[in-house]
Amino acid sequence: QLKGKTAASLSQKKQQQAAKEAKQKAEKKMQYQKKMPKYFFKEAAVVGNRYFSISDGKTEFIGDKVLSQSQPRKEMIDIHAHENLSLQAHLVFDSEEKARTQLFPRNAKLTGTPRVIMKLLAGGKHFWFSDDEAFWFERIKPISLKRW
Repeated sequence: QLKGKTAASLSQKKQQQAAKEAKQKAEKKMQYQKKMPKYFFKEAAVVGNRYFSISDGKTEFIGDKVLSQSQPRKEMIDIHAHENLSLQAHLVFDSEEKARTQLFPRNAKLTGTPRVIMKLLAGGKHFWFSDDEAFWFERIKPISLKRW
């Protein structure tokens, strides 16, 4: 009978520990979400009176139009963001300064063009690249421009 009580006690302790860990994980996620900026920034190329991704030269940014990109494969996420052309169009930063000093791949298409900094709203699935201090979001929406 003593073994039964000990086993029940251990099982209860495991459940309490699991509940505690789940609560800590939820609190950490909430802290992360609270720290998430309201606005993000991105540098774009100016071609005539249109705005494009500097990296691929094709993705066009239109004011107040949401751009969507499906979630990248895991191996694409593991690469540094500045080395990954497929992520570049949806790569954003939490400050104008970081956007302005973004590193572009050697094969970026529009590096020699005039540029603007876009202020954006971003949402959906996202990843943070700590080495690049950049975010990738599933959906981005330019809301204003600033020439420099």
